[in-house]
Amino acid sequence: MTLTDQAVENLLITIRQTPEFAAYQTALKQIKQFPGLKERLDEYRQQSYGIQSSPDMEFWQIDRFEESYADFKENPFVADFLTAELDFCRLMQSINMQLTEGVDFE
Repeated sequence: MTLTDQAVENLLITIRQTPEFAAYQTALKQIKQFPGLKERLDEYRQQSYGIQSSPDMEFWQIDRFEESYADFKENPFVADFLTAELDFCRLMQSINMQLTEGVDFE
């Protein structure tokens, strides 16, 4: 194993020990206990990503999307998952930024 491989492995171990990762894993296990909920959540996330990445999206379309999923997002398991996922994504983004800045990569 190279020095880089070992460093990555150590980083993975550290990430898996964070509260953000633990909360994400717990929320994911809860979601998977309900048949069809994970699939509906995946659909919501896919559509949300499409909206966020579209340069032509109008505010009324975003409002319509949010309204169509309002009841869904009130489900405490869904809300917990989305919060945990966002926290974990922010952690991963922070790590990525630190690595990128640390090697002066432009």
